[in-house]
Amino acid sequence: MYKTITKITVAVLLSATTIGAKAQTTEPIFEISAGNAIANTKFLLQSSTGELISGNDLKLFAIDPVTKSVLWANTDFLGLDESDITIIEGTPFIKIERQKTLSLAKNKNTYIIQARDGKVVYDSKDQGIKVRNTLILPRLNGLLIESVKDGFLSVTLLDFNTAKELWTVPLIKEKTGGIGIGALKRAVKSYTSSAFSVAPIVDANQNLILVNKSQIFAIGKNGQLAWKKEYDDDVDDAYLGQDGNSLFIGYKKYIDKISTANGNSTLAEPIKMRDALNSIVPMGDKYIVCNEAGINIMDASGNMQWKKDCKLGNITQAKYTANGIVAIEAVKDDETVFYWVDNEGKKMWDEKVKGGMILAEPTDKGVMYVTTERANILTYEKGKDVWNKDIKLKGVPRFGADAKSKTLYAFADGKVHAFNFSDNTYKLLTDDLDLKKYDDEKEIAVLDVREEGNKLVVYTNQNVAALQTADGKIIYNNYFKDIGNSKKKLMRFAGTALSVAGAAQQIGGLTNITGGTAGLFGGNGGLFEKGANQYNTGSVVNDLGNSLYAAASKRYLASQATKDNLYILSEMPEGNGMLVWNKDKGTITKKITFKDTTPQYVVDEAADKVYVVVGNVIKAYDLK
Repeated sequence: MYKTITKITVAVLLSATTIGAKAQTTEPIFEISAGNAIANTKFLLQSSTGELISGNDLKLFAIDPVTKSVLWANTDFLGLDESDITIIEGTPFIKIERQKTLSLAKNKNTYIIQARDGKVVYDSKDQGIKVRNTLILPRLNGLLIESVKDGFLSVTLLDFNTAKELWTVPLIKEKTGGIGIGALKRAVKSYTSSAFSVAPIVDANQNLILVNKSQIFAIGKNGQLAWKKEYDDDVDDAYLGQDGNSLFIGYKKYIDKISTANGNSTLAEPIKMRDALNSIVPMGDKYIVCNEAGINIMDASGNMQWKKDCKLGNITQAKYTANGIVAIEAVKDDETVFYWVDNEGKKMWDEKVKGGMILAEPTDKGVMYVTTERANILTYEKGKDVWNKDIKLKGVPRFGADAKSKTLYAFADGKVHAFNFSDNTYKLLTDDLDLKKYDDEKEIAVLDVREEGNKLVVYTNQNVAALQTADGKIIYNNYFKDIGNSKKKLMRFAGTALSVAGAAQQIGGLTNITGGTAGLFGGNGGLFEKGANQYNTGSVVNDLGNSLYAAASKRYLASQATKDNLYILSEMPEGNGMLVWNKDKGTITKKITFKDTTPQYVVDEAADKVYVVVGNVIKAYDLK
């Protein structure tokens, strides 16, 4: 999901022959000899604490790029492939998953290893368990391991401070038995998916709340099962109350409110809605409850403000203003419906627009929206367009946002659009940004706002361009020649935020960066979608953690920050290699040549270095 040290975090481009800037070929700043052990290396990775992790058919080993020495080697893990290893970003750990011998169900043994010293801190093989999933819980300063042990679904907390298991709690008996096709399918599914339909929740007292179908479990911070509660129907979702000590539970057409201290309901009886719950949106000291038939307003005690739900459509999002609520129905991928509801729960109007939902924000003039096909502003009074003509987006649009100016940029079909949600204006920056050989259905265009909002950089697999946001003047537009494997690397390592399937997911990623759940630009009434209680790795740097965890978290956050450079694989007159392209200067600042077109290398953005395997040597290059 996240990449701490990204192999290629940006565009992979073609030859620099069209670029006027000159850059000298860079020589390595040092070399690390690994003897014959690295001669047949199969991969090169980097942990969150900085160690280079490599392996071949004989061993797995780690090298410290600071001391230029081999830290450890483990001959128990011979013949690993890169796909067997996961860097657990923001932590001192790496995870290894290996197929169990003669296992028809594709079960794997899972090992958690401390990257600094090679210590195996978790071994599912020795304990005879099957690991389903791992999840970082910064609020608990540990890694949650979901597994099946002795026929029970169990969870284990691995502490970042001590690199030891703090506790293991069995929760519920797993279905077992049989070796037929049905049993095999269950076994495969049990490995490939989590048993918890709702992301784990941590309350104000560090109780861990887990939901498995109709059952809710609470594990105290000391590892004891504090309580469990079961409903007649499966729980669809759970939301942590604003007090941090209560949960709103959604199941079928009902909402219950329970205490996280004991699991007891704090309501006389569950709240019955018109239809199934979709989401709960914080609204000051109240909540907007969105369901499949409409909305209502609920206070902190679980009381509904309106006697009946405001009957609308299948509402998935809502945003509030002083005068009313914007409710949004995502009908299908190519159609969106907006509703305006007053503070008494009366629907004032609805408006159907073409295109899948991208963004909608309350503004002074009305609801400014952007879908996959068009954009406009709907007045609060009548829901009519403010602009005489819809802004139409052709092709597959890609988006970038400037939180400071509250501007959303869209690139589609050679055009760059700018939507300003602060002054309710639209501007076509340019209709002639031609990215050579760019296929919007097969490639990803990334939009990066630079220089305090004065410049917009657009880059893809083979292109990098920049234009001024004031007048749309194109500053540079370059097309480069790929060395053959770089496109594959970009798609694999550029991170999930850059490889989303749809535009709505792009904006979802941007929202996490610029506005959190308060909206893309930090406005009120942002959406709490299902699973929003999950804590993202790197979102918390815990001062209580040990030095390794603190270092890993610091490096993770550093590597996630916006960078000035693109690291580019390219054909060059000097030979195949990597270019360092400075977004603001619009020039190549470094050139590093490789001997082959499929080099083993990693780019360390936190330290601005690249490490490349050449024969039996790792060469380090400074990217500054």
